[in-house]
Amino acid sequence: MIRFSMSRTPAATGRKWLLCFAIILGMSLVEAIVFGGFIKQPMLAVWFSGTICVLLLAAFTFFDRSKHVRFEIGGGELRIRGDVFGRRIPLSSLKLDKAAVLDLTASPEYSPKWKLMGTSLPGYHAGTFFLRNGQSALVFLSDRSRVLSVPMTNGKLLLLSCEDPKKVLSALFQEGDSTPQPTLF
Repeated sequence: MIRFSMSRTPAATGRKWLLCFAIILGMSLVEAIVFGGFIKQPMLAVWFSGTICVLLLAAFTFFDRSKHVRFEIGGGELRIRGDVFGRRIPLSSLKLDKAAVLDLTASPEYSPKWKLMGTSLPGYHAGTFFLRNGQSALVFLSDRSRVLSVPMTNGKLLLLSCEDPKKVLSALFQEGDSTPQPTLF
């Protein structure tokens, strides 16, 4: 079995946690105004605010799966693991001859625009999205400068952020040609 790790964008992590902090602060302020100002229950406001902070922090930590996602190629399929939206994709459903390595900063028409079902945090997108060009895509993106784009037989596009997209594509071709013995490296 061949394993690839999704690359992570270090700069986006700060923005992601800044967004988390802003949402927690905003929810706490709204809750403090409602319970502390209107209902006149300041102790209830403190406990409720603490509970909201813990729950939101746990939710952000749970849904931030970008550090845990990995791609595995073997047994005639591509497995995307470590994310709620991970799946198994048979290599026979991929049009590997039409695959391309993209830089989404230079080709914004392939960037996710509308989320159908997935996770969308600053620096991390996973799930099913509509792209800016109107096409539907299965997306696992953390680094927009190194993206492997593979058309699928169902009409969707598969977009994967990986440390070395050319190496992943080569491994997909290699596994697609011979399924009995997966290559390890």
